Amino acid sequence: MKKNTLYFLNVALILVTLIPCTFATCQVKEAWARESKGNTTAIYMCLQNDSSADKILIKAESPVCETTELHDHIQEGSIFKMRPVREILIPAKSSIELKQGGKHIMLIGLKKHLEAGEKVSLNLSYADGSQEQLDVEVKPVHYNATQKHPCNCNHEKKAG
Repeated sequence: MKKNTLYFLNVALILVTLIPCTFATCQVKEAWARESKGNTTAIYMCLQNDSSADKILIKAESPVCETTELHDHIQEGSIFKMRPVREILIPAKSSIELKQGGKHIMLIGLKKHLEAGEKVSLNLSYADGSQEQLDVEVKPVHYNATQKHPCNCNHEKKAG
């Protein structure tokens, strides 16, 4: 009996020490939402993955809207179209920018207009089971984040 208890305690200790490595979250930088007078808007940010394993964003949720979707702009011929995607990959030791004209998070069916200066609650869920809760600032419609690169990346870039 003592042998089994000691064995399970050792296994539990090993698992507890591995959890921070397995569920390491991405660093979120410069997250912002576009002000909206309509029923949709988008959230942009930089996701930096300093870990040695890829991270996969699979879901975003917010109480300010009915539906939240991960989106990308896809080129079909000479036309760019916005499409929902199942996931967004953040490669190991890399950063990816969710930005206008690229990957982003759509808030659909807003329950109220979003005004510049207020905060939007957002929960990010990753394929490894980890989650991250954010308070995202709403920026004016004319805000242009392309003038500065929040993660020092001009699209996708290897970190370090």
